[in-house]
Amino acid sequence: MASEVTYWGLSISNWISVAGVMVTAIFSFLLWRATIQTNDVAKASYKLSETIAKTQKSVQSALHNELLENMLQQAEIAKNILLQVKDTYTGKTSFFSRGAIRKLPINVITKEELAEYFNDEERKIIKDAFDGIEEYVSRYSERYSAKAMDDLDDCVSSIEVFIHYASKELDC
Repeated sequence: MASEVTYWGLSISNWISVAGVMVTAIFSFLLWRATIQTNDVAKASYKLSETIAKTQKSVQSALHNELLENMLQQAEIAKNILLQVKDTYTGKTSFFSRGAIRKLPINVITKEELAEYFNDEERKIIKDAFDGIEEYVSRYSERYSAKAMDDLDDCVSSIEVFIHYASKELDC
């Protein structure tokens, strides 16, 4: 019977088993460390994404307010011009110029800005006011019509709704 070779009391097959256990332990440790690092990276990535989202929302809100302020100023200008035109139509003043109608602000916001920075309700209020101004300009900048007074009142009413909304939204 051949005797099995041993080193420090273990046979070669036992040493191979010990080596296998040690290699498995080392790889398990390395895998555990990699998992911890991956978890740390995932947490940092999540925090970064959260920060970016907050910053983006803040920028979006600032642009929303800036656009709203600009449109509010333009709406107030338009309302003043339309009231002057109304005074002219009703004979309260002797001044009238088609140029006054042409000074009404139109195209104060792009369709892209409207879609990106405003919700459906806001878009409706904005479009009612500024589409009304644009339509009034296109209809009456060259000629007066009996319907002009009714359209002017409707236009001023839409502008006033927008002014009320924007002032409330901006806490003016």
